[in-house]
Amino acid sequence: MKLIVLGLCLAGLCVGGSWGELFVEPVVNGFLKLPGASGSPAFGSHAATAGAFDESSSYLYVIGTEAGVLHLINAANPEAPVVESTIAFDAQRDGQPTAIALCRMDAITTLAISFQREEASTNGRVRFYM
Repeated sequence: MKLIVLGLCLAGLCVGGSWGELFVEPVVNGFLKLPGASGSPAFGSHAATAGAFDESSSYLYVIGTEAGVLHLINAANPEAPVVESTIAFDAQRDGQPTAIALCRMDAITTLAISFQREEASTNGRVRFYM
């Protein structure tokens, strides 16, 4: 069954029926420079590695792996997003943030962030925020 669906998609028979309708070119509406660990934007500061968007609140949560930060961005107006807060993680205690996910179950929204340690002998961890 999977092979049939894949074949139909490759033949351009699903999602509109043509290759032109399958792909959408993104349009840039806004731009935001994010601060690194120093507190100011700098090229190569790795202040934005991964993100998760909460469509119910229009907040974008962005982690910076090497900068060790979490940015809380109000994206209600995509043409002018606003960094409302930047939280620095303790590299010794937490490690570096590597991935982020927003999980919603019923009325509870949870932000999960995974961390890795520099020492190979130390386990990584996942922290949950509500």
